[in-house]
Amino acid sequence: MPRTEELLVADHAIDKKVSQETWDQIVRELTDHLSRGERGKGLTAAIESCGKLLAKNFPPGSEDLNELPNHLIVRDVG
Repeated sequence: MPRTEELLVADHAIDKKVSQETWDQIVRELTDHLSRGERGKGLTAAIESCGKLLAKNFPPGSEDLNELPNHLIVRDVG
């Protein structure tokens, strides 16, 4: 089984409003899905969870500037 590493990276404003425990739970759910071979389901669930957190803390239309690019990075690790 290939080695995997899952990370969620949040900018400073988001990090101030969302606890590490919350991020850890999202990563745990993702890794549970990945361990069962459910890559698509795991990524979808993680993205949906992050979206809900962002909508709650930073509603659409807020004027906060993005500090990080908004994209998913998937890469193989050796």
